[in-house]
Parts: sequence; C-alpha cells; structure tokens
Amino acid sequence: MATTKTQVPSIPAIPRNEREAEAFNNSIKEILEVRLGRRGDPKDRAVTLRELIDSGLAKELLDNPFDPNAGIGVTDFASSSTFVDGKLDNTTDLTAPPTPTGLSAAAGTTKIILSWNKAQISNLAHTEVWRSSDNNLGNAVRHDTTEAFVWVDSVDPGDEFYYWIRHVTTANIFSPFVGSVNATGVLIAGSKIADNAITSVKIVADAITTTKIDDDAITTPKIATNAVTADSIAANTITSGNIASNTITSGNIASNTITSGNIASNTIQAGDIASNTLTSASGVFGAISAADITTGTLNGNNVSVTNLSASNITGGNLNADRIVAGSLNLAGKAVSGSVGTVVASASITDSAIPDDTNVHNYLSTYWASSPFHASGSSYVHIPTDSSGNKAQVAWTTPNWTASSGSSSTKKFIVTGSLNATGQLVGDGRAENLTAIAVRQTSSATGYQSSSMSNFLLSTSIVQAAGDHVLGSIIITGVVDLLPNTTYYAWLFHGISDYGPTGSSNGGAGNAIIRVQGLGI
Repeated sequence: MATTKTQVPSIPAIPRNEREAEAFNNSIKEILEVRLGRRGDPKDRAVTLRELIDSGLAKELLDNPFDPNAGIGVTDFASSSTFVDGKLDNTTDLTAPPTPTGLSAAAGTTKIILSWNKAQISNLAHTEVWRSSDNNLGNAVRHDTTEAFVWVDSVDPGDEFYYWIRHVTTANIFSPFVGSVNATGVLIAGSKIADNAITSVKIVADAITTTKIDDDAITTPKIATNAVTADSIAANTITSGNIASNTITSGNIASNTITSGNIASNTIQAGDIASNTLTSASGVFGAISAADITTGTLNGNNVSVTNLSASNITGGNLNADRIVAGSLNLAGKAVSGSVGTVVASASITDSAIPDDTNVHNYLSTYWASSPFHASGSSYVHIPTDSSGNKAQVAWTTPNWTASSGSSSTKKFIVTGSLNATGQLVGDGRAENLTAIAVRQTSSATGYQSSSMSNFLLSTSIVQAAGDHVLGSIIITGVVDLLPNTTYYAWLFHGISDYGPTGSSNGGAGNAIIRVQGLGI
C-alpha cells in the first residue's frame, strides 16, 4: 500500500543570532527524527550497514572499522569463504606477516628489556622471543611468546644474551626473524662506588676471601680508614702465595707506621715468618721489642690489623665478583631515590568502570592514537576507589647533580598492574585497553593532552578476545629522567561492550602504578 513520502526540511544557513539559532535547531531535530524513524513514515528512516548485513542483503565488511575510502566496490566486503559460522575467519589468511621493526634492548642489573614497533596487522596471534648466549640463531631457543611489544627478561648481573623475534599470525604463519640484539646485566664497577663508601660495618665477618678478589682489584681510594680489621679477614686467607716476591719494601711502608702498639702480644709466631725474611733492610726493628714476641707465637690467628688505610693499598679495582652476594647495600649507597622502588600508588579497587559505549573498537580509536590514552578530547578512565584515590603517582627525582656533578639523565622503570574484572554479556565483543603515561609536570590533570610530545612514555595493551579480557594485566616502560624534576605517572583502564548500553559491568582490582630506579 502506497504511503506519502515524509518531507524532510532543508538545512538552514548557520545561525547569526538567537532567533535564527532556534529555527536552525528545530530543523536539525526534525531531520534527525525522520531519519531515526521517530517522525513521519517509518519507510523514510535511514538503514544502517548492520541492518543490511543482518538481513542478508550485504556481507560482512572486510575493513574494520569500515572506511568507505579504503577499498573499491566489493573489496570492502568479505566473501562467503572468509566466514565460519557467521564469524570472520582469520585462520585462512596465509599471508606472511611483516618482518618486525624497531627491535632494541636495554639492561639493568637483573632485567633486560626488549621493545619493538607494534605489528600493523589485524590477525597477529603473538610475537616469539628467541634467546641464545652467543650470536648464533642456530643455537637459540624460543624463550617466550607475547602479545605486547615490550618484553622483560630476568637475568643475573653480568649475564649476556642475544635475542631474535618474529611475528606469528592466527593462521600460524611466521614472519622472518629480526635480530640479533644483545644486552648484558649491569655489573657494579669500581667507578660506581664512591671513595670511602665501603666501611667495616658494611662488610660481613670473613666475607672477603682471596677467591673473591681479583689481582690488583682493591685500590687505595676504595678502602676507608680503619675499614679492614681482623674480623674482616678470614683465617689463613693471606699466605705467601698471595704476595709476590719483593712486593712489600720499605718504600711501601711509611716511617713509624708499624709500631709495637699496632701488633698484639703473641700475634706473630716463628712459623709465620719465612727464613731470612727479617733483615736489616726490612725496616726499623726498634718498633718490635723482645717483649712483644714470644717464641713460636706469631701466626695469622694472632695478628690483629687495626689501621689498614686506603693509602696503604694500591692497584686495581674492587669489582662486583669480589663481594659476597647480599653483603653490599646498593640502595643505601646509591643516590637516594635513584635505585629500587622510588614511589608507588596505593592499591586501587574500582568496581564500577563505565562501559565506553562510544568506542566499540579500541584498536582503531585510542590504540591507534598517540598518546594511547587520548582520542581527541576524550581520555581513558583512571581507576578510582570510593574515597576518590586514583591510580596515579607524583615524585621529584633526587638532585644527583649536587652529589656527582653530572646533570645527565638516569633510567627509571614505570610499571602498571591491575586485575581486570567484570561481568560480560558473552557475545564475544568485550574488549579493554590498559595504558600508562609519564609526563614532566606537577599537575595531576597533566594527562589531559592529545600531543605525544608532552609525554616521556605512552604505552598500552588492548585485549579484544571477548570473554578472555579478564584477569591480570601488567604493562611497563623505561624512561630517562632529569635530576631534581617533578613527574607524574598515570594508569588507565577502559572497557567496551562488557554489557548492556549504559551499564557498569567492568572494574579493576589492585590497580597499582610503581616507579623503580635503575641507578644508571
């Protein structure tokens, strides 16, 4: 049965005053109501692409999201062979993924951090990380897989490894390997230890033995006055084999340095002195009287060294291999606030994160932006507890320029972690985006910028696997920070399509952002 076509008003010119604005708004309202089917004949309302696909009049779009300028004609739509049970099947795409780019490695004392450029493909399953102790891919083994583009390896100080990566698609097609890059766990070199930093109270009794010290490893500036006492030297540690012939001469001992007051009674026994060792050329004998030496009583257990000063020891450096594990308080001797955990937020639980109903595809909105937490003037949600506390931290770096004379930057690791929670509809469309950002600012709202040049770090993880979006999420990055400067770090977590429109079915538990200094 024929019906009368609904008349749609024309769009008037841009209003110049309040009276014209009212007429303009009324016209726009009427146009929208007709096209939405809320006014006039329902046959005149607009038809969406979803309605065409659901009705069978059109097939699924290949472009995701749909871009009318991306393809020509049918290239915008998937053929029936790309669908299994009504869903797009990426496992039939046998195209090789692109070779990874931008692979780099950075090392701390116990961590090696790899990063690379995110793969610009929609069917990426994961990225494989291969590792070897030498620069030979044939000797490498697959060490891990990851869906992120930042990966952290736990190592011991001094460990060196070589790394290769390759992308793998959902059809199990591999890209070529890229690499190698290598990095070495940072050792504590002698140049990193301040003069007089190691005192007797910092050395466990019997901790330093001959097997812990390289030849010429201990130099004068590395030992504080009175730092080495008898308790610091294990019994029978110093023998004739540790002292080269003619090493100790009168030129090495200052006049009147060793007197009877420096040698405990019965300390040196005859068995501890080689034949023909004590001669007139060995020093001033007036310092040792007969009362200080009992026949057969001078031995290593009876010698107490109370004044071994830095000026009496020469040659070499004290390196990390010469210090027993657990005996050096690195954080206590580094610039305060540059090593270890510098600052961390409180653990935030936000059980009512609003569903981001205007997004529906984080991969093409926030995740395609730079920085990742901003899309135009919209920003991803910061987990906030019932008291208004947010998953964010502010801190001021130490003024290491004052202590070291260097104004260069130092490396810090920023890590965000949370437990993604929620109730899902179960239609496989649920997704979430977790991001961290760091900026040099003293403002808690400094994240409100869409310019990447304002941020030292912006990295994110998108989970778009429907019911598999819940669970633990960890994201990390490395930044170079200036001394005596204030910074802010924020942790973001947004959800989309968890439940019905307008509902709050998602949340974040134990949301924490932590800043740790590497001291380098």
